Amino acid sequence: MDVDNSDSCSICNDPYDDVLRPRCLPCGHNFCGSCIKNSIKDDTLLCPHCQKPYPKSDPNDFPINYGMEALIAEMRKLKPPEPPKGPIKQVLQSSILEGKWNALLCDQKRSLNNLIKLSNEMANDLNEYTDFLCQRREMHKEQIQKIQDLANKKDELIQQIDTERQMISDTLGERKDHKEKAAGNLSKHESVTVTKDIMTACDDLKECCETLEVWSQRVRKQLPSAWIIDCSEKLMKDATAVLKTVGRIDDNSESEKAVFDLSTSSLTVMDKVKRIREPALSLSELQSMSKPVKDLLEKGHVYAIQTKERQTRSAKLSLEDDKIFLHCLINEEPPIYAYTVQQSSLIETLDTDTTTVFFDLSWEGQTQGRMFIQLAPSTPLAKHFRTLCTGDLGPSYLNTSILAVDNAGQSPTFVYGGDYSKNDGTGGAPLFTGLDPWDNIYYRRPKSGAVSARFWDKNGPNIAQFAIKTSNVNNKLYARAVFGQVSEGLELINLAAKQNDIRQVKIEDCGVILPSTVETQPNSYCVML
Repeated sequence: MDVDNSDSCSICNDPYDDVLRPRCLPCGHNFCGSCIKNSIKDDTLLCPHCQKPYPKSDPNDFPINYGMEALIAEMRKLKPPEPPKGPIKQVLQSSILEGKWNALLCDQKRSLNNLIKLSNEMANDLNEYTDFLCQRREMHKEQIQKIQDLANKKDELIQQIDTERQMISDTLGERKDHKEKAAGNLSKHESVTVTKDIMTACDDLKECCETLEVWSQRVRKQLPSAWIIDCSEKLMKDATAVLKTVGRIDDNSESEKAVFDLSTSSLTVMDKVKRIREPALSLSELQSMSKPVKDLLEKGHVYAIQTKERQTRSAKLSLEDDKIFLHCLINEEPPIYAYTVQQSSLIETLDTDTTTVFFDLSWEGQTQGRMFIQLAPSTPLAKHFRTLCTGDLGPSYLNTSILAVDNAGQSPTFVYGGDYSKNDGTGGAPLFTGLDPWDNIYYRRPKSGAVSARFWDKNGPNIAQFAIKTSNVNNKLYARAVFGQVSEGLELINLAAKQNDIRQVKIEDCGVILPSTVETQPNSYCVML
């Protein structure tokens, strides 16, 4: 066997590979399937080497020589590479340079393919934007036609008003004539004494009465024109709405700012369109609780935002039982579909006399319920607690664990939590100063559900940790550092206290109820005594 040529077909000299495979004839000679096919004539194959005939019409009738394929594979592994032609240094330099160019070419191809893919996506985005613009163009044309129809109706109405005014002027002129005639008759017949003259006077005065009566009835019947008044009211409302819209269009500073801010964004064109179309909600619009605002809240499309040092944080607003819940700030931008309102403006509306915060507790991988806590009016500890519920200053109680249970007696009396920094009971430093649990404003006789500071050191390193009283044990004793009272959901915290591993109980969500939606009721903290 010729080693140099044993790995290729002896007829076409093409090397065998995964496509061109050696097929074995019964005589023992091997050829590629293509050459065998070309050698078949009249459904008979003559072996190109020994000329032995075989009645076959298809190359696939001859089996693949797998042993030969295995031998070829081993031979190719052992076959030394051909020595480079020319000076070795020149060949190596040429090979290195060729490799670099090939690598550069691969990078350019990859970059071009990525850009082509990106341009295709952007083209689809632009086509979608074009469709949006076409739809808007048709909508504006329809609205312009409606505005023109409105203007035409106003012109018709003005003509009718002018006609009405002229009719009133004519009617008043008639009245003047009738009045002058009546006054003349009264003066003429003022001193009549003769029967004949009296009868004439009566006839004249009766005629004047009938004339004025007819005039009065005509005024009552014809004036005012119900159509003019009704049409005027409707057109006035429509025109006022149009003028308000025109006013918003003229004040385009916010739109320009939005476009400027989005110019460097990685958002797609249509995402930018959505962001520009959905302007920020004003505080008054949110407080109006109109149907559109309620719909947005129910869909979860309203978010409060806080921007500091070019970083935007967001907090969801939700609606439940006609109460607006401001949830805790998180380090994420609001969704692209969100209507936004400044978080600081919402915090400024909080009534420190009736502030109510909430905790959503979870364990065993499920949300178990919500509890509400009313805070002491205008006290530093209460403000500090509320700040950690809403995350104004960054840290919050969100995703922290209930730390421990005080089992003094046969049932739990306190549960502890609030370590926002370490979540193990060793953290919870104050966010601001002025936190003195020993101040007499926190001196209360706590009942079940009282919320207080767990540690009583003034501005201490764990002042953010809290305690919730779960039973009425020692209810007659006064306690310090009490700044809140559970108003709803005490049974939830009692159930949490009975869990085998209390640290599996987490504050899954927290926040505050906006005051405009809180029903007027006594503050649970104030009636604690």
